[in-house]
Amino acid sequence: MKNKYSIQSTSSVDLKKELEDLDTETLEKLSAILKTKDSLLKTKGHKKLINYFRETSDKEVIQTKIKSFRKKYGIPLNGFILNPDDYKEIPESWWHKTGKFIKSYELNKDVCDILKIYRLSKDWVLFLTAYLFYNKLVIDGAENRYNLLQAVDISSNKNKIAGIDPAFYPVAVCISTYASKRDILDFIGRTYNPLISSLQTEYKSKEVKIGKFRTKKPEIQARNKFIYNHRHLPFKEIVSMVSSEFPGKITNTIDEGSVGKIISLEKKRRKEV
Repeated sequence: MKNKYSIQSTSSVDLKKELEDLDTETLEKLSAILKTKDSLLKTKGHKKLINYFRETSDKEVIQTKIKSFRKKYGIPLNGFILNPDDYKEIPESWWHKTGKFIKSYELNKDVCDILKIYRLSKDWVLFLTAYLFYNKLVIDGAENRYNLLQAVDISSNKNKIAGIDPAFYPVAVCISTYASKRDILDFIGRTYNPLISSLQTEYKSKEVKIGKFRTKKPEIQARNKFIYNHRHLPFKEIVSMVSSEFPGKITNTIDEGSVGKIISLEKKRRKEV
């Protein structure tokens, strides 16, 4: 039997049947979402925070507040029964009670007050709200919130970071004060392909060739530039000039054919960004 601190799934028992009716494109998108979700749930940063929440929730000061708020808002002492197939952070039955809707702002304020004891960010409001109503830990589909690290799209006005150019840095990895080096490396390793890379892809331009050029030794770069700058001369003369200007191994393989190839490659390189 699962205890009150076990992670509850909100997926439908009929999910397999529903998937059979979806087209290939939708299935691929859903598969990507599920992979991302799975990767986030496996990160050390997520596990560490959930464990912190479990342990802290047993503190008397928090349990006293939880019980007090459940009584205040007409929530059963042990919470409502959680139905994974029709999950909502706040049960419909509670909303339908007379006068409860106008208390939503007050409820949110009280939940934020409890979060101050946990010293967690406001990203955890829905998580704690679900705990208040169901007495269980429920991941509501926004797994990226519940972690010591977050991969964030900062290109939108909502997530802009002062001093950062979102045109060049549209994706940020936000790191909690409490994330260790292992947490950071683990997060990057697990989420790069399903999450970070997909965010980067949205903003990549095919015109930009960063990372596409082979790194050349400085002396080879200088030699190639020299050849290009003298491209108006006969190739035979260029070969002789290169031998004099760059004595050593980098000129041993230079002949008229390689001079022509280098000039061609340098022309192409200069046309690309």
